[in-house]
Amino acid sequence: QWETAVGGYLIVEHERSLSLKGVLSGEYKGTDVYQGNREESSGINAIFAGPEASLTLGQRFAANLAYELPVFIGNTGLQAVADYRVRAAISYSF
Repeated sequence: QWETAVGGYLIVEHERSLSLKGVLSGEYKGTDVYQGNREESSGINAIFAGPEASLTLGQRFAANLAYELPVFIGNTGLQAVADYRVRAAISYSF
C-alpha cells in the first residue's frame, strides 16, 4: 500500500491544531498461488482519492478521519471491490 497527500493547517495554536489534506492512496496485490496453481481472481490494483482531517487537543489527544472514493480499480477475475474507504483513528497518551 502507498499514500501521498498535500494539505495544510487550518488552526495552529498552543493547545490545539486542525489540518486538512487531499489524499491519493493505492494498493497493489498480485495473484495468489495455491498448491502450485495461480488463482486468477485474486489480484487487484486500486487508487483512491479523498479528504483527510487531523485534530490534536493538548499534548495527549489526537484524532484522524479520512474518506476516500475509488479513482481506478483494476481487478483480475470476479471479486468484491470497495465502493469507498473510511479510516478513523483516536489516540490518547497517558
